[in-house]
Amino acid sequence: MKKLLRQIGFLGVSLALSCIWISIHAQSVTISDPVNIRSDYSYDLLGDINSNIVLFRDSGKRKYINVFDEKLSHKYEREIFLEKNKVLFHGTVPFDTCFHMMYSYSEKDSVHTILRKVDDTGATLDTVRLLTTEKKNKLLKFDLITNKTRSHSLLYAYHSSEGFKFIIIDHTKQEIVYTRIVPWEDKIRFDDEFLSIDLSEDLYIFLLLQHNNKKGKMDSHFFDLNVIDPKTDRISKQQILAQNSISIDAQGNYDPVNKQYVITGLYNEKSSQHSKGLFYSKSRIPFDVDATSVEYIPHSASFLKEVYGRKKKKLENLEHHVIQDVLFNQDGGFVVFTEYQKTFTRKSSYLSYSQLGGRRGLSGWMDHHLEEIAMLAISPSGEPRWKNVLHKNQFSQDDGAAFSSFYLFSTPSILRIVFNEEIKNNNLVSEYLIATNGKTKRSSLLNTEYQNLKLRFSAAIQLNNTAFLVPSEKSNQLKLVKISY
Repeated sequence: MKKLLRQIGFLGVSLALSCIWISIHAQSVTISDPVNIRSDYSYDLLGDINSNIVLFRDSGKRKYINVFDEKLSHKYEREIFLEKNKVLFHGTVPFDTCFHMMYSYSEKDSVHTILRKVDDTGATLDTVRLLTTEKKNKLLKFDLITNKTRSHSLLYAYHSSEGFKFIIIDHTKQEIVYTRIVPWEDKIRFDDEFLSIDLSEDLYIFLLLQHNNKKGKMDSHFFDLNVIDPKTDRISKQQILAQNSISIDAQGNYDPVNKQYVITGLYNEKSSQHSKGLFYSKSRIPFDVDATSVEYIPHSASFLKEVYGRKKKKLENLEHHVIQDVLFNQDGGFVVFTEYQKTFTRKSSYLSYSQLGGRRGLSGWMDHHLEEIAMLAISPSGEPRWKNVLHKNQFSQDDGAAFSSFYLFSTPSILRIVFNEEIKNNNLVSEYLIATNGKTKRSSLLNTEYQNLKLRFSAAIQLNNTAFLVPSEKSNQLKLVKISY
């Protein structure tokens, strides 16, 4: 599931609960005409561009946009023609009146990386060649991330013998404003050491790694935080010690208001998928110390009892939870959202055969269980403000849990968690409303019966403070659903 991070004054708003609950039924649901995505590799919801809702589709050699009006009636489809049919597509960045496409293509001995500016009619407004690199260069396979304000994007690549290459693009100027190659002596094991690369609103590049996160080495377990400041071209490093614990899940996020980088995670003292508590660290930017340590907050017995009720006699761990979201408060506190996620692999009782002949062995299927959400609010001083548990029960098979989990819809005055009650046709959609003190109210939002919908809330996007857009995928047909409050 994609990571959601927002900066809101959630705990600083004194909104009466009675006012919140009164508004829960004041919503409308709009459903678009279907789009056939059978031949597509991926799609992006670009949102509102020039008062139209724009959908970008990548069909390999062909790229399309589908445009809908504000009532989600389909207006037209346009193909976007590029310099080459075969390109390495990096991503799209939407704006109010246009969107930018970023991609690379080969020509003779060179590779060109392009920024293309396109409007909601599919017309190309501008094409900028950002850089040209020789094919023999090993740092060519760029990934793209964009900061929260969409002012800048970061292209980055890694090669074990070359290190990291970072390129920052200014979307207003449509040009590269910073380039840096960082040699890296130690080969990074991306499966267990690499955590994240991020670009902040103030253009800090954050590289977060984790080392010795295993039973035999946990006495020297630590996080390695690297910060590149393009304004000074300086690289700062800080070690965050997490000795004598194993992190089950961890992530780092930057709080731009309070100028701090926060690592949050779940921990145990042994190799396990169950956590004994939450840990966190705060690093002031720029660093005031070269090393610091994480703080641990064990799960309380009352919290575990709220999760499991009478199902368990011995309450010690929070089982199979991972971190899903982090929300920052204006005062420097934050709220961590975790979710129960467990996958079972089932083996069939018969042997399957390939089309070319020959026994393939036992075939397998996947069962996905995504259940309760835990919320843990931490004050600026590191004390738990409140904890809460939101119960749900989602089960699916062989779908990658695409229709499970939830969407976090946040505004300065209220927080909503929207999710499918069950993963099936003719499903009920529910939401939790979360007040400033952590109290919640659950209500039904809509019923998909007879609507031919399967909603992917984990892929939803926020349009504004009163509406969000969620895709529905069913039988190779994509529909857009707008929920407005």
